[in-house]
Amino acid sequence: MKGQVSSTSWESSIIEGRLSKNLARYTLLLDKLSTLSQVDKLSEVIANDYTEQSKQLNSFVQESQSSLNKQSRKLELQRTDLTTSLTHFHETVGTIASSNTRAKAIHDDIETVDQERALVKKTLQFVKDVRTLKNNISLAHSALKANDYLVAATAIDEIRSLPDKNLIVSEFAKKVVPSSEVPEEPAILIKNWCKELTGLFQEHFMKATRTQDIKELTLMFKMFPMIGQDVLGLDLYSKYVCDIIADESRKIISNSMENSIKFQGFFSQVLLHLFKIVSTIINDHSKVIATCYGEKHMVHVMEKVEKEADLQASLVLDIFMETRKIDRTISDINDWSHLQKTEDKSKSSNQSDNETDNEAEQSSIISIHDLALLIIEFSQILQNWSMYSRFYSVKWNEFSNLHPDVLQPPSPIAGGKFALKLEQDKIFDDFQALVLNHLHRSFKNSMSLEEIPSLNDLVTTVSLNDHDKNSYPVTSVLDDLILLVRKNLISVVNTGQFKLLSSFLNELVKFFQNQFLVKFMQNKFKLLQSKLTPNISLKKI
Repeated sequence: MKGQVSSTSWESSIIEGRLSKNLARYTLLLDKLSTLSQVDKLSEVIANDYTEQSKQLNSFVQESQSSLNKQSRKLELQRTDLTTSLTHFHETVGTIASSNTRAKAIHDDIETVDQERALVKKTLQFVKDVRTLKNNISLAHSALKANDYLVAATAIDEIRSLPDKNLIVSEFAKKVVPSSEVPEEPAILIKNWCKELTGLFQEHFMKATRTQDIKELTLMFKMFPMIGQDVLGLDLYSKYVCDIIADESRKIISNSMENSIKFQGFFSQVLLHLFKIVSTIINDHSKVIATCYGEKHMVHVMEKVEKEADLQASLVLDIFMETRKIDRTISDINDWSHLQKTEDKSKSSNQSDNETDNEAEQSSIISIHDLALLIIEFSQILQNWSMYSRFYSVKWNEFSNLHPDVLQPPSPIAGGKFALKLEQDKIFDDFQALVLNHLHRSFKNSMSLEEIPSLNDLVTTVSLNDHDKNSYPVTSVLDDLILLVRKNLISVVNTGQFKLLSSFLNELVKFFQNQFLVKFMQNKFKLLQSKLTPNISLKKI
């Protein structure tokens, strides 16, 4: 179609060009006419041109009309096709609109059916729950008459576990559930039963604790949460466990207290046994509590148990401090340290070192051997506490579902009586004072008993390179110092107290600097210099 239009416009432009040229030629010829014959010739030329142009115009018009007719027919055909398509489109739109209407109607019907189904299901469940309520009330009533408390508690627990908490006070239940045998309303009946069973279970539990009937005690403990008395059950159980801990602690102390002074390590063993009892209770009893009450309730029992464990452990620590006379020993240690400082200042006086040493030793009421035994027992006490506190912290995090990156003591341990006692009574400072005193006094004795091996073998050796390095002569003080530091460092490390270890290491550095390097080594070099000076001086010959 575009080709035909462009062809027609091209032919029209050619014709118009020819007409313009002919008109221009005619104009020139008119200007040159001079005779009649020229006029006739011009007329003849114009006539011929007219005839030719007329033919061309007619031919052009015919072709243009033919082309227009063809295009018109094509457009008519296209319009017909478009009309048909529009008709089909409108029919489709109508069909879709009708389908939408039907789909919406179907959707509304489905929603209505679903709502009705949900209502029917809810009603059915309500009826089932009411039937369950009625059956369990009848079962509990019969069980209470027969004193079968487990069946009664189980029936009440099933009633309390019904999904709809308002069912028991609903008007339907009030009318359907009461019977001639049990005429009370369900809510009032269950409340009275729970109150009655609470008193019975508590009475039986206390009786079982007195008679040590573990089977009855466990049964009563399991039934408390069934009647909604979780807290009461846990409190009674915690008191029972705390009584066990207190009784065992009293038995251990009373049975062996007479020999406690003679038996070194007695108090550390007592504390270890106490912590073993608490740890066993936490491990074994957690299974029953997790089954009947849930793991999260275990922390409640652990908190109660820890209070009793803190009380008994503090009592053991007090007896230890009093029996081993720690306060008096610390006071004597301070006096001894003061005498040592006085001795260092009075080196230039006429008083001999041996007299001062004897005076210092007489002021001490505990020997180095007994002091070492006391430190071992003290270290074991702190070690048992550190192990127990870490065990308790791990279990606390486990039952609390906590996963810390760094293990930290929970509040019952960190804020407990025993932990506060260690801080407030400065137990760690006392232990460190004992260790440092043992280190200083032992080192002082080592210096007084110093032995230097023979140098003859080393002097007569031809080559030092051929000599065994382990056979070089070393003062006995250095060997003793290594053993002393190792022994006391082990005692501090075994406590498991990082703050105590850090403080001891700082004091150990000061000890090396003041006692070994300055007081021992420097004095040795001074004595050696005084002996060597006369021999190395130049003599006049």
